[in-house]
Amino acid sequence: MPFQGVGHQKGYDQFNRVLLGLLQRVLDTNKRVQEAACSAFATLEEEAAEELTPHVAIILQHLLCAFGRYQKRNLRILYDAIGTLADAVGGELNQVSLLIFEHELVFVFLSFGAP
Repeated sequence: MPFQGVGHQKGYDQFNRVLLGLLQRVLDTNKRVQEAACSAFATLEEEAAEELTPHVAIILQHLLCAFGRYQKRNLRILYDAIGTLADAVGGELNQVSLLIFEHELVFVFLSFGAP
């Protein structure tokens, strides 16, 4: 069942606040907060499904940033959240992830200098 209430402006605004709040907590320094936020985000992904499509870029940026912060236990939850995102948005993930990957390569290249 798709996320209810997103079609209305109030529901859309509330959805955005919840989404951004969870993504901020996904990047928290406390590993228990990370775990809870990532699990809650995976649940939101299952319910919201295609409603996440316009937000894929910002979601991926947060999840990719989490890779550098998470330890082994929470990485499994993060992998699950990424897999759930792929199920929810399908092919849109490929287009956005390629753009983010290219951006990250340019960033790494500029940060460390040319070979």
